[in-house]
Amino acid sequence: MARLTDKTLASTTAITPTTLIYIVTTGDTSQNSAGSGYKAELQQLASIFGGTSGGSGTSGINGSSGTSGIDGTSGIDGTSGTSGIDGTGGSSGTSGTSGIDGTSGINGTSGINGTSGINGTSGIDGTSGTSGIDGTSGINGTSGINGTSGIDGTSGTSGIDGTSGISGTSGTSGIDGTSGSSGVNGTYTGGTISGETNFTGGLSANTVSISGVTVNPKQTIALFFGHDSTSPADTQTYFIGNAINLAATTSGSDSRRVILPKTGNIVRVDICQNVGGTVQTGATEYSTFTINNTTQSTQSTITTTYIYTASTGNIAYDLVSPLQVTVEDKVEIRWTTPAWVINPTSIRQQMNVYLEY
Repeated sequence: MARLTDKTLASTTAITPTTLIYIVTTGDTSQNSAGSGYKAELQQLASIFGGTSGGSGTSGINGSSGTSGIDGTSGIDGTSGTSGIDGTGGSSGTSGTSGIDGTSGINGTSGINGTSGINGTSGIDGTSGTSGIDGTSGINGTSGINGTSGIDGTSGTSGIDGTSGISGTSGTSGIDGTSGSSGVNGTYTGGTISGETNFTGGLSANTVSISGVTVNPKQTIALFFGHDSTSPADTQTYFIGNAINLAATTSGSDSRRVILPKTGNIVRVDICQNVGGTVQTGATEYSTFTINNTTQSTQSTITTTYIYTASTGNIAYDLVSPLQVTVEDKVEIRWTTPAWVINPTSIRQQMNVYLEY
């Protein structure tokens, strides 16, 4: 017959609370005078052995985080570190007379808890397994180096001015012509001349005697035109009359035109301007002004080269072709703008128009 000491030692996983053991009760002589034998589950012995259940091992120590990579031009990302290996659970201490504690479970990916040890009288708790170490993070590629800026080329040298031409010599002065001979005086016998006359009262062949003649010189009237603050648009025609409290308008109106008091010729126009905002920058962006007789549909050019490069200005223009007008004709000034690069703004203008009669 095999002895107990000849049996193979049971594995840890085979020991559970319902594992059977053989016990002998010496105080029970119902089966034999030396005692009676029975089977029993390990959990039935819990009341006899006062040892506590083995505690779970403490959690493992987390691995340190990987260092950040250095940025590259568009750096190559480092590979991710491998996951740390969880530490195995420590084995529980063996129980002596006071019972052996079961070993703690091995921590896996989601660690398996070990079975509780057999409670001894004062069983020793097994130590917990340490946690696996986290893998280090991958190293990022280094940053790319920017290229250096190009070097500007040197400026070209200015050209050499040509020498001035030699002025020609002045021509000799012409010879003055001889003076004509004086006319022969006639004699007027028709009476005293007074005022305008064509001498129809009678002339003699030799002598004219004139007394009491009054010569009336030509007279001039100044007519006033103008407009209030206007910021003109490109390539537009504005109409200006005597409504000085209104901005210039792009449509003509009898309510702004000036009615002439005399028959005669418009011979001169003075333009006085004030730019309250921005002045124009282009030196060849010219405005054109004309004086128009809307009654007779005639006009005369005042100027074709007006500019607003200064904030103020006052220029007189003698008309190359005076405009003939009749009493009660209606006149206005037309202002045609160019295509400005920078438009002048907030312009006020006053014009004095001179009518000679």
